[in-house]
Amino acid sequence: MISQEKFDELVARVSALETKTVSASKAKASPKPAEKMPSVPVEGQPKAEDYRLTSPIDDELCMARKLVTEDKRWSPAVYHEAQCQKKPTKDGLCTTCHSCYEKETDLNAYKKWNGRIGEDLLEHVHMLDSAWGAKKPVWKGGEAPAASPPKEPKAAKEEKPKAAKAAKEEKAEKPKAEKPKEEKPKEEKAEKPKAAKEEKAEKPKAEKKVKEKEKEKVTVPAAVVVAVPPADGDGVPMMINNEYRFVKNGNVYEFDELNHTPGDYIGRLIGTTDEPEIDGDAEEVLESDSE
Repeated sequence: MISQEKFDELVARVSALETKTVSASKAKASPKPAEKMPSVPVEGQPKAEDYRLTSPIDDELCMARKLVTEDKRWSPAVYHEAQCQKKPTKDGLCTTCHSCYEKETDLNAYKKWNGRIGEDLLEHVHMLDSAWGAKKPVWKGGEAPAASPPKEPKAAKEEKPKAAKAAKEEKAEKPKAEKPKEEKPKEEKAEKPKAAKEEKAEKPKAEKKVKEKEKEKVTVPAAVVVAVPPADGDGVPMMINNEYRFVKNGNVYEFDELNHTPGDYIGRLIGTTDEPEIDGDAEEVLESDSE
């Protein structure tokens, strides 16, 4: 049997060994956090104030801070500060920004609220001089981002459609005032068909007169020499197109060579003495008409 004294000694050794093991495991599981090395400024690296609002704060606009123009030369990206351009509705904030403010106050995790312009930065705001900026972003370098143009106030946006509408109405009124000028082409257009119709109606008359004059000019005179016996009565036989015809008062008839008499009317004599022709479309001119 072990004496009580030795038993107590063994218990004391085991207890000391367990305490030493627990202390060693704790030290291994919870190492001392390394301190962040202070960043060394690089040439061309912007400072915290370069991301701050440069223009004066407008008291007539929403006082919320907006983050614009991300600078990806940092990882994660750092943003520039700007003032919300909407009109305030409650507590100096617009409806949207006031809703973001209430959600951040209730949840303390709604990161769309970036605080009020001119006040200290909240811890989560992605800018260099916030608590987030002191830990997260690492400088990579590269080309600077193009500055975002400032948004126009809501009042200015509303004025543009009104001005555009007024210009459109003014433009629509101009053609109404100029309508009388457009009537001239209609009058000219109406006169042209009328004049063309009259000209078309007069043209056949003029052509008929010219045709009649030409017939009178080319009528072969009565003194035509032919080598055939004289016909009975007025008129003479004549060789036309290799055939004998009877010509009387400029009219051309068929010729009966046996009886030396005129037959049916063929047409009017035209052409020249050497080359006489017959106009079969011309009407017969009687002696009473010629007189």
